[in-house]
Amino acid sequence: MRTPTPGVATIVGWGNTAAENADAALTPEYGATRVTRLYVSFVNGNKTGFGENIVRVAPGAEVIVMCGVYVNYRFFTYDERLDGPFAANRVYELRANPSGRRCQPYVEDVTAGK
Repeated sequence: MRTPTPGVATIVGWGNTAAENADAALTPEYGATRVTRLYVSFVNGNKTGFGENIVRVAPGAEVIVMCGVYVNYRFFTYDERLDGPFAANRVYELRANPSGRRCQPYVEDVTAGK
């Protein structure tokens, strides 16, 4: 559970830092599909910065999520628009349902005291 920021929706992802990318690349697993990055890459057409795993967006913002998936030793990435009911004063964590080369991102409301 996390505390919200007044007036905006907070979206928490992971895998966008240099250390997280290096760790994912150096930890191969054969016979498995694993999501190694899942973060907001664009908000209303504007790119977010490298290393940012937490973004704050206005309600109704257009959000594009970057997903990185390892299938065995092969790495795949893609961006996907995330249609979410992003409400002000809420905290959302990105989640994924891996399926082949895709991760099917979604958000979960983790606001403290909801």
